[in-house]
Amino acid sequence: SFATVIHGILIVLVTAAFFGFITQIPSPTNEMLSRGKPNLLDMVVAIASGAAGAFAMARRDLTSALAGVAIAAALVPPICTTGIAFAMQDYNLMIGAGTLSLVNVICISIAAAGTFAILGVRHEGTIPLRNRLFASIGILFLMAIPLSILLNNVYVQTNAEHEVKTIIERDLPRSKVIDINISIEGRNALNFVEQQSKLDITVTIQTPNDISRQQIVAVEDQLEEILGPEVTLDPVIL
Repeated sequence: SFATVIHGILIVLVTAAFFGFITQIPSPTNEMLSRGKPNLLDMVVAIASGAAGAFAMARRDLTSALAGVAIAAALVPPICTTGIAFAMQDYNLMIGAGTLSLVNVICISIAAAGTFAILGVRHEGTIPLRNRLFASIGILFLMAIPLSILLNNVYVQTNAEHEVKTIIERDLPRSKVIDINISIEGRNALNFVEQQSKLDITVTIQTPNDISRQQIVAVEDQLEEILGPEVTLDPVIL
């Protein structure tokens, strides 16, 4: 089974890289970028896919094609993204998508094994079932910690983008926010609960007016009061 999984992954990976070299995509698409930032929701989807696939295979009254569809939906896109990112020499995206692929494989395998065990398809083997259960839960828990932090970063970034747009367009007359780029620094497992990270925000503003440094500082102060972390705002005026 392990060899089959590895062969399947390699076939998809090499095929995606091959087409990536041929097509010469200039920049990653939004779908590719979404696979390069794994979080806890991706882990939940993989667990659900593995459980659904195993359940379909174990039941005679359900078509086995459901298993392939459920698992392929979780596995193929990130593996393809990994191969195409390699062809594009975008190694950050390749690592992110590769990490998501690995998380999916592990979660699908554990969820499928658990589902089979619940349905009575099990083998005692040399390792007691209880030890296997504890090991599986431990692996899922260890993966869930960094993925939870990444999911929280997504929430922080989305909330910050909304507040930046709202405050700038409200407090700076005749201003329209065109683009927002947020970098989150200092977020790790130690300060995850306290959320004492730093937000570096580059915002592109379209306005016929001049914007003073005092106005930018006032926006920074409001964002820090609402969001909590220290905020550095770098405006680009059009």
